Amino acid sequence: MPPAALRRRRGTDDKSSTADDVSIDASAEAANWKPAPTSSRQDRTVWRRSFLILLVARLASASMNLIHDCDETYNFWEPLHYLVHGVGLQTWEHAPRYGLRSYLFLGLHYAVAKPVAWLVTVVLPHLESRPYVDAQVVARHARLAPFYAVRIAVALASAFADASLATEMRAIHPVAGLVTLAGQAFSAGCFVYGSSFLPSTFAGIVLTLATSVTVQGKYAYACALCVCAVVFGWPFAGVAAVPIGLVTLKRKGFVLTTWYILIPLLVCVLSSIMCDTYMYGSVTFSTWNLLRYNVFPSGTNKGAHLYGVEPVSFYARNLTLNFGHLFWLALVAPVLGLLASSERFGRADNAGATATATAGATATA
Repeated sequence: MPPAALRRRRGTDDKSSTADDVSIDASAEAANWKPAPTSSRQDRTVWRRSFLILLVARLASASMNLIHDCDETYNFWEPLHYLVHGVGLQTWEHAPRYGLRSYLFLGLHYAVAKPVAWLVTVVLPHLESRPYVDAQVVARHARLAPFYAVRIAVALASAFADASLATEMRAIHPVAGLVTLAGQAFSAGCFVYGSSFLPSTFAGIVLTLATSVTVQGKYAYACALCVCAVVFGWPFAGVAAVPIGLVTLKRKGFVLTTWYILIPLLVCVLSSIMCDTYMYGSVTFSTWNLLRYNVFPSGTNKGAHLYGVEPVSFYARNLTLNFGHLFWLALVAPVLGLLASSERFGRADNAGATATATAGATATA
């Protein structure tokens, strides 16, 4: 405790030091401020409520969301249909010559689709109360049921990850939790991604979990999740993992951060190569092939330039449509966070932390 504070508590009448004393106490409180501790029971209650709210939104997405991208149909649903039913179209990106798509990513969804298809073919013919069930009806339902099963599985995973992040934000401050939850539940972008069968959806879910465990201080898990998002999902999502890596580097140092990344990277890369090599018939690493094709194209009209390039303003328009005012708030979130943590403009009580937490939650949402 500063000596000035001791003098004031003993009843000193030194008015000249009052302003300095308050400044010293305020700086000390600001430096030592920590989020108010919450019990595990409160955390579980908050998580359940957040999960139920998000589950309603994600199930609505699973039942009503359109297939917005042709890649979802031809690069993922068709190959998955082939794996489940033995029939399906093959795009050039799945051809062994290119090998741009990961079969390990498809395998994660195959684990959901195949049992559901098998269950339909076994159970549906034995429904004696429905004598009109024939082979065509069984085949139709065996194809339709896995479609919704995969969507529901993605919706559940998305709701779980988003609820975890909203709960951690609320542990920092209730306003931060509400801003995060509202952005996740009601934004158009989250509605679209919450049930889409795309690598970017997988990467988004895993990176959301990584952000959640980063707030908890579990940096090893966060780095491992980031590696999974990049290798098994969408390699370009690695840009979103950079802040998590920087936080880990600051908290744990260079050596531990390197181990946190290298060990899961080795496991994920070897797993991906083994799966792709088996499916493509030759040694293949689809993540590297995708990066090489898009970032280092062999011609001027290939790679990212194959279908044209949008101007930079496209990102502003797209993010505004998907996230509305949250996108513009996210742009100023770093400035608000710096102001809230500064000695001149910030406050020593929870208000400064509230502004910082809210800004961070808005940027994440």
